[in-house]
Amino acid sequence: LLSPEKQSELEVGIDVGVLKNRVGLEFSYYNKKVENLLLPVEVPTSSGFSQNWLNVGTIQNKGIEIAINAIPIQNKNITWTSQINFWRNTAEVTKLNVPAFNTGAFGATLGTYRIQEGRSPTQIVGIAGPGDKVDPVSGLGDFGNAEPDFQMSFTENVKYRNWEFSVLMHWKKG
Repeated sequence: LLSPEKQSELEVGIDVGVLKNRVGLEFSYYNKKVENLLLPVEVPTSSGFSQNWLNVGTIQNKGIEIAINAIPIQNKNITWTSQINFWRNTAEVTKLNVPAFNTGAFGATLGTYRIQEGRSPTQIVGIAGPGDKVDPVSGLGDFGNAEPDFQMSFTENVKYRNWEFSVLMHWKKG
């Protein structure tokens, strides 16, 4: 019997502006918990199906978001705005009511996601090669995580009368 997913989240933050809000800082911290997580799980083919949706456990996401923005020039003809954003998220399967399982690929040869208690739901595992770290339980190699260590973006925007020029650079680490 399926139950609805339940989500709870705590988010706190602060926004500070100085010099008539021409320089600003924004900071947020969040902690989100998803209980009764619904995922498709493989079932015995003798049931007539290959997968079934089940409430399999709990996931927790924690993260921070930081933004610094400035308006270095602002007059009737020109407005220049600049912003730097930084964010980081970490996720963990904190409870799993079924055995760990792979999802998202045809097999483990080229890598697949693995849902496993105590690990990230975006971990990527596969058939281990020489030098790969191997999980002692599953025997699969640890290929990394699809969740970046952090992300940053840099935005510059200049408006001159009816013209506008924008640049966005995005960086993912890990």
